[in-house]
Amino acid sequence: MAKQYKVTAPYVTVLVNSGDGLPRMAGFYKDHVLPPEVPAAQVEAHLSSGLIEEIEGVAEVATATDEEKAAADAANEVLLRAQRERDERLGSGELRKPERSDPKASWVAYAVAKTADTPGALTEAEANDLSKAELVERFK
Repeated sequence: MAKQYKVTAPYVTVLVNSGDGLPRMAGFYKDHVLPPEVPAAQVEAHLSSGLIEEIEGVAEVATATDEEKAAADAANEVLLRAQRERDERLGSGELRKPERSDPKASWVAYAVAKTADTPGALTEAEANDLSKAELVERFK
């Protein structure tokens, strides 16, 4: 029987394979048992950090309340909608300006794409030399 691990921290995030075979991030609260498909490297990292512990015997599987299931379904719907919108934008070739809250890497990619084929086009290295605030100000 495979080893089982229980979350001892308030919350941990791990990478798991979803039903479609793609890797997804999943979060687990204290006292939940990690699924067996969590990669060994992540298990070792969480063990060494004291975020999880190995448990003896067969663990009781934690069940979610109806309220928790509804919240998870709502969160999943938001994520799926965002993924569909992203996929549509990527498929259409539409260049979308990042939100202010997006990471600097998004602003760098936008700056490079926006200035491509123009005099004074930015290279990725040049865009990375600018701060996120400078990129936002320049391309707002």
